[in-house]
Amino acid sequence: MFAPPDPKQQDDRRRLIQLLTEQKEKLERELAGAGTGFSRCGSWPGRPAQLQAVLPLRTVLVDFLEYEHSSPSPLDKGKWTYERRMAAFVVAARPAPSRGSTWDRSRRSPTP
Repeated sequence: MFAPPDPKQQDDRRRLIQLLTEQKEKLERELAGAGTGFSRCGSWPGRPAQLQAVLPLRTVLVDFLEYEHSSPSPLDKGKWTYERRMAAFVVAARPAPSRGSTWDRSRRSPTP
């Protein structure tokens, strides 16, 4: 699985990587074009409710934050330990309002 590629297959591997890269970039362009409502708000508008208002229905925005956490070493007094951590912030589009229903957060679905 992680063995180096056979030198005879390097050309095939390069072509596959090129093809997959082109497909990924095409999908990224399509995704960027689909978010026209979000692009209107520019940078983060400040409140999740404002962001929810411009997200297309049935979509979520996931923002990943990678950071380095530091804390005093429990074993070596005066030294610090460092580790990379990741956090994700998820904002879901507001459900479409409908007559006679409310949004039940505990059930994560509209209720009549």
